[in-house]
Amino acid sequence: MRVENCIYPPFISFQLILEKGLQWLIKSVSASKGLIAILNPFNHQIQTQVSFGFSPEEKQQEQVFLKEMLQKGKILPKIQEDGFIFIPIKDRDQIEGIIGIYLPPSKISKEILSFLSSFADFLANLIHSFFLSSQKKYSNANFPYLIGKTLVMQELFSLINKVAGTDMPVLISGEPGTGKQLVATIIHYNSQRKNGPFIKLNCAALSPDLLEKELFGDETGPGKLELTHQGTLVLCDIEALPLKTQAKLLSALQDKILYRQDTYKCVKIDVRIIAVTTQNLAKLVESHQFRQDLYYWLNVFPIYLPPLRKRRADIVPLTTHFLKVASEKYNKPIKGISATAMNTLIQHHWPGNVKELQNCIERAVLVCDEEIIQSYHLPSSLRNQPSPTSLNALIENLEKSLIIEALKQHRGKQKSAAAYLGISPRVLNYKLQKYKIDADIFK
Repeated sequence: MRVENCIYPPFISFQLILEKGLQWLIKSVSASKGLIAILNPFNHQIQTQVSFGFSPEEKQQEQVFLKEMLQKGKILPKIQEDGFIFIPIKDRDQIEGIIGIYLPPSKISKEILSFLSSFADFLANLIHSFFLSSQKKYSNANFPYLIGKTLVMQELFSLINKVAGTDMPVLISGEPGTGKQLVATIIHYNSQRKNGPFIKLNCAALSPDLLEKELFGDETGPGKLELTHQGTLVLCDIEALPLKTQAKLLSALQDKILYRQDTYKCVKIDVRIIAVTTQNLAKLVESHQFRQDLYYWLNVFPIYLPPLRKRRADIVPLTTHFLKVASEKYNKPIKGISATAMNTLIQHHWPGNVKELQNCIERAVLVCDEEIIQSYHLPSSLRNQPSPTSLNALIENLEKSLIIEALKQHRGKQKSAAAYLGISPRVLNYKLQKYKIDADIFK
């Protein structure tokens, strides 16, 4: 069999578990259609994860209906007149999601409702064990959309967990496309301010005068600092703030008072600042392009997001996630990605990082008319790059990277690293000799 026709095996997917479960449920109750929707803890919106038997128009209608149910606080379970049954998936009193099953009204009975409720309880336990156990392994942030299994990402999750519950200013830095705004969003929605305003302002997108107006307001209305009272304000590209505006911002943040020139009044503000930058602010301070006092105020808790090329082992789970999202977005039954295509992705330098990978996968899904993403579905900029290594060498590079990450995490303990990788200590020792890796340097 040619490698091009091999499907790169995805990691264990909660999505697959839901699909099999819904198929079994529909068959068990002889339903004609059904869905499972999960509540997104990040934005508190319901999202359909799996569905069967719906037309595209019906999918849109049901999604709107589900959102309306949560927004209006309607009590579940609910049976519609047309026979569509909605059962809540609850963990204690907290709604985790909804099961929707269509049955003719004549077939709906107490036994069916009891059976569906039992299945909902099973799903509630499954959601809890699957998502929360994986989050405890890699993070404690209740947000499953920041994906990464490498050591640097686990350290990032730990930092997010530690700072999210505080009011401490955070400075997030990293190359474009690494997910800085996503991390800022996660911090806000896992903080005590999660029910307060969450506003982002791009400092590089506005002229100095307009930027100052947006921050501090004028006679036409309040600015972002006032509007974000008891919430979180994300200042993107903060290095673009003019020095004069930096001084005014620092004064307002330190005093927690905003002087409104239009009303000649002082307004109390309670704002958490998350600053985002692609630059090295410390060097900008040295060159007098950024105020030292504001830098120290912002840099209380720095978070650096590593580029994708520094965590290549995460390309596989990221690709699987983006493939699922894009397939649903364009309603295409893409089942996987070939080994050749996957290795092309792993080898790429990714100057645009995770965002570039996401765009690449979305484009591949859009142009693909097959069930498997092949290498020729990828952008030509990836395919036309000279490849100095063979397919075996690419796989060996990934294997070596995974071994190093395991040794780092387990501080050079080979037995623990082997168990983490799912191989025997003897096999690990063989591979250490093969790749000339000294486990002792990680102790």
